[in-house]
Amino acid sequence: MHTLVALCRLLCLGLMVTAPIAGGVPRYVGVPSSRALRKVSADVLVTLDVFSGRPNPSWSLTADEEQELARRIQGLPLSGTPPLEGDLGYRGFKLVAPVRDALPREIIVGNGRITIRDDRGTHYYIDRNGLEAWLLEQARRHGHGAFVQGR
Repeated sequence: MHTLVALCRLLCLGLMVTAPIAGGVPRYVGVPSSRALRKVSADVLVTLDVFSGRPNPSWSLTADEEQELARRIQGLPLSGTPPLEGDLGYRGFKLVAPVRDALPREIIVGNGRITIRDDRGTHYYIDRNGLEAWLLEQARRHGHGAFVQGR
């Protein structure tokens, strides 16, 4: 009985209790389904990779921008090789998405290449759909035009 009372107190405090499911991936007890969680999850975070040693500028995508992002990563040709690492200054963008069905968890964009990391691994693509140009325009709209000048 004492254990049951302690468990109820933990749940009332809002702490998540996990229970195993098939495949060893935990699910959360007393938390809405993943579909409901997606409706309240954080936006995709875009980080402009331009600085070394200080925080890079970042912003969140709107729901419409997330749909545009999903469109721009569809049908990309495979690159086969990882993109070259940049030096100082502009290196590209890093996009981090909350767990969702429609978007990979991490997208790195720069120099005409796109790296996508998800549960299936890391894959390299050629930016045929103008994702980098679209993100550069976003950076300008968010007041970071000086960092992407000449791009």
